[in-house]
Amino acid sequence: MANARMTRRLSVLGAVALGAGAVVGVAAPAQAMPTCRAVYSIGYSAAGNAIHASGNRACFDTGTVTPLPVTILRLDPATGTWSAVAAGTGSVQYPCVTAVTNTYRLQQDALRTVTANCG
Repeated sequence: MANARMTRRLSVLGAVALGAGAVVGVAAPAQAMPTCRAVYSIGYSAAGNAIHASGNRACFDTGTVTPLPVTILRLDPATGTWSAVAAGTGSVQYPCVTAVTNTYRLQQDALRTVTANCG
């Protein structure tokens, strides 16, 4: 008799566990990560004596690359404001005319900066 009660309790606990598992099992699937990303870069080329920048949308699942608008901004150290010095689509460059040290960044990605002897 005790053995039958124990079996019945285990059966009830098993059914509850299965029921809980079934509820968890119907949860919505996670959303897929996007396969396309905007990729920006900025740098100084001493050989080309210019600030170069690029912006593209790269889609990793299809292998396609689409040019994006890109704008180079220069910091005015006296006022702390940024001014556009060059703009284009896909890639752009700003030719250096003096050897004054300046800081440049992308309008589309303010974290990407470069400081160079380029004015």
